[in-house]
Amino acid sequence: MDQIGQLVSYLPTIDREKLPTIASITTAVFVVLYAYKKTTATNQEDEVPKGLKPVPVAPGRQFLFGHLLTLGKRPVLQLQKWHEAIGK
Repeated sequence: MDQIGQLVSYLPTIDREKLPTIASITTAVFVVLYAYKKTTATNQEDEVPKGLKPVPVAPGRQFLFGHLLTLGKRPVLQLQKWHEAIGK
């Protein structure tokens, strides 16, 4: 409990000019840890129980962005193409 008190008393002494740097480094660390976890851990969502079909996924899925980069200027047209290809 004493360590939490020390941390709380330290927070107001952080220089405000350093906050963007601290926030950037913290965000980068969390992104790297998330990416590491996603690439090394076994994904239970990919395992399909017996008797069930896997959920169809459109091609072009990117890590962290999903299908956002493959939608193009008119997303409705791309969604219709995917529906025709795998939605039936």
